[in-house]
Order: sequence, then structure tokens, then C-alpha cells
Amino acid sequence: MHSLTAKTAIVVGASRGLGLYIAQAFSTSGASVIAVARDASMLRELAATSPSIQPETADATDSASADRLLQLCSWSGARLGAAPATRAKTSGA
Repeated sequence: MHSLTAKTAIVVGASRGLGLYIAQAFSTSGASVIAVARDASMLRELAATSPSIQPETADATDSASADRLLQLCSWSGARLGAAPATRAKTSGA
């Protein structure tokens, strides 16, 4: 993986499995990582491994949480360069 210095990644499901390894790989490559999961204790353990990992306890399937995460990114000055997963907004009918 090439250098991701000055980049920010949001990794959903970062407390275990593939999400955990992706968060670690991005961090090792120089990215600032916003690690998102519902398990706060596992996120704290992950964040303790690198100062570039910021834990955010949230359920990314909840639209309000997803919006808050995107705002967090914009407040940090991060620009999203790619969005491998998207969410659909639903309207109440």
C-alpha cells in the first residue's frame, strides 16, 4: 500500500475482523483513521495501538450516526476521495 499521509479514512466495522485489519493497514500507511463500530471497548483497544486512530462508537446503519460521521470528517478538514460503500436515504411515506 502506498503512503496515505495527509489522508483520512473512515473504517466502519473497525472493532474486529476485516474492518480491524483495514483500519490498522490505513494507519500503518500514514492515514488518519476514524474507526467506527458499536463495540466501544474493542475500539479503545484498537485506538491504543496508534495515535492516528480515532475511535467513534456508532451504528453506521443509523442515518443520524452516518451523517454525524460525515460531519466529523468535514470538521477535521478531511476530503473524502472515495466511498466504497454507500447508504440509501429512505423517506417516510
